[in-house]
Amino acid sequence: MSAQQQDLQENFEKTGSGLELLVLDGSRNEAEAHVAALRNAGFAVHPHVVSELIDFRVSLEEETTDLVICNCSGKRFDGNQIMQILNAIDPDIPSILIADDRNSKDMREAMRKGAHDIVAKGDIELLQIIFSREVSLLNTIRQVSRLRNQLQETEHRCNILIENSRDAIAYIHEGMHIHANPVYLSMFGFVDFDEVEGMPMLDLVDPKDNKIFKKFLRNLCDNVNSGNLEVSCRGTNGKTFDAQIQFSPASIDGEPCTQLIVRDQSREKELEQKVRLLTNHDVDTGLANRQYFIDRLNELLPGFRNGEKGTLIYISLDNMQDIRNKLGGAGNADKFLSEIAELLNPLVEENDFFGRFGDHTFTFYTRKSDKGATGKLASEICARINQNTYKMAPGVRAPTCSIGVTYANNRTSSIQDFIDQAFHACESAREAGGNQWMRFDDSAPPPPDSVLNQLNDEDSILEVIDNALEYNRFRLFFQPIVSLQGDTRENYAVLVRMLNETDEPILPEKFLDRAVQHGRMAAIDRWIIKHAVEELSLQRKNGRKINFFISLSGEALSDDTLLLWICDCLRLYDAKGPWITFQISDRDIRTHVQQTRALVEGLKKIKCNLAIDHFGVTPKYESLLKHLPVDFLKLDPSFMQNLTSDPRKQVLIKEISDLAKSYDVKTIATAVEDANSLAALWTVGINYIQGYFLQEPSDTIGYDFNLG
Repeated sequence: MSAQQQDLQENFEKTGSGLELLVLDGSRNEAEAHVAALRNAGFAVHPHVVSELIDFRVSLEEETTDLVICNCSGKRFDGNQIMQILNAIDPDIPSILIADDRNSKDMREAMRKGAHDIVAKGDIELLQIIFSREVSLLNTIRQVSRLRNQLQETEHRCNILIENSRDAIAYIHEGMHIHANPVYLSMFGFVDFDEVEGMPMLDLVDPKDNKIFKKFLRNLCDNVNSGNLEVSCRGTNGKTFDAQIQFSPASIDGEPCTQLIVRDQSREKELEQKVRLLTNHDVDTGLANRQYFIDRLNELLPGFRNGEKGTLIYISLDNMQDIRNKLGGAGNADKFLSEIAELLNPLVEENDFFGRFGDHTFTFYTRKSDKGATGKLASEICARINQNTYKMAPGVRAPTCSIGVTYANNRTSSIQDFIDQAFHACESAREAGGNQWMRFDDSAPPPPDSVLNQLNDEDSILEVIDNALEYNRFRLFFQPIVSLQGDTRENYAVLVRMLNETDEPILPEKFLDRAVQHGRMAAIDRWIIKHAVEELSLQRKNGRKINFFISLSGEALSDDTLLLWICDCLRLYDAKGPWITFQISDRDIRTHVQQTRALVEGLKKIKCNLAIDHFGVTPKYESLLKHLPVDFLKLDPSFMQNLTSDPRKQVLIKEISDLAKSYDVKTIATAVEDANSLAALWTVGINYIQGYFLQEPSDTIGYDFNLG
């Protein structure tokens, strides 16, 4: 094969294969010779040979035809007549005519009527070259047609998105409205687009900002750039509102214009205030939540060290478990606790703050430091709680409470110690019979029976953990994992708390490390899995489409019987593998590579998902994606520290996000605690978030995933 033919073949391979070729030729032998020449050049043609004009017309009308070759040599056929037939049926089909004299008057006339080219009879090389060119042109035309269709489809989808967008979007040309979506019309008080069509955008700007708007629009037109402008806008009702307008180049029906996205800043500020309120306050009681309460105390710590005074009151309901059982349902218990919050709120004075610290515990900070005044306040709290008649619990014996009181001074080294002191005083009050308060005595050791004390005692640790396993002294907590991309599936991370002697949850940092050190983590994993699968099955039977993320420890990875045990759990509770994502930390995977591969292979067979936790801080993290069938990556919490002010972290998260997308893996940012991080995470393409910004871990499942 010649170099020219190789070039032709390569050209053809790029443009496609299997061309439907219609050949009009009075000589069957010559037609076959032309087809053979094309095939020798590397073209995979499917020829259909006809020898009469009537058959030529029928083939064009009834058969698929990509390209036509007509042999007009020897005046067998009239080139003008052939082109009349082609133009009448499909003028877009490329046509090549073969003639005795390609420069004859008849052939020039045929070219004027649309013939693509003329080849002199016997010039096979030129036929191959022209055919190659026509194939390339045909392919280009079809690509353009596909792109045009894709563009039309994209524009159609874009129009649908614009019409259904929550943003107010409009298009202007030379300052006049040419399109606006329903949200935009509603924002300014228009019922129909006819009311605003052709209206200058300037008419919707408050007159005091007209000059600013005109100048900005003029500069925008000169520079052909995007930009943002903050002005005061005015609706048809005459009311004004502060707005941010985002301008960007666009086109409608091929004509250039400018797209506007208008955001009502007053609504944004209102929403921001609501988000801040939800972030800092307990949903059920309206009080400061645990994290916000601790943050407020931390702000006061420097003052304590400089001699400022203050008092912390720790309140725990004594018989809440009995009341919960009688009320039935977590929702009723939350309403009951809300009544207690309303009952105690009048005691909060200026500069005091009051919070819900746990399931049925409250904390109260006051600037008062006089022991008489704070003792009187603690007594008043006890009396109010015990002597009130509760709407949510008519006929149920009123709760009592145990209260611990401690005082800040220049020896207060940390807020955690400050809280622990109040907690220990509360425990002393409970052990003395409850329904009373006690001050923290820094000269006395903490109560000897305290679970927390036992966890700090090396001789008692195993006994405490084993008792918790045997008597179900653990409780599951749940934290939502919410999509930034509009996915409303209900995903929850499953967490665990140990219960102390009064059913108060103990945070995992107090016992999990000890469980690992003493070889009890695999047993705790099994407790979590069993109870999580049971809860998941119950939620599913109640119609909730909930999925759980359950952690597996390094110790569990070494358990050869774990996979079969998980299968037994799923069968026992009639649960399905796809409802569960097992998450394993990057470090544990690298420490137990072979065991992880074996376990994951089995989990995949029962359709469970896999997430790598604490991802992104170990070098060469991509290697895990190459060797494991990963579904989710959960970023290490350290990425969230100072994210908005650290461009290097943002770049690294973007790299991880892009890497995950290349493997079709979803990403989850953990430990998200503020709204400022959301924009950065959304910009780099993170799929989901988890953290206190959404909700602190709760022992109930009730997050509204439709809020986003």
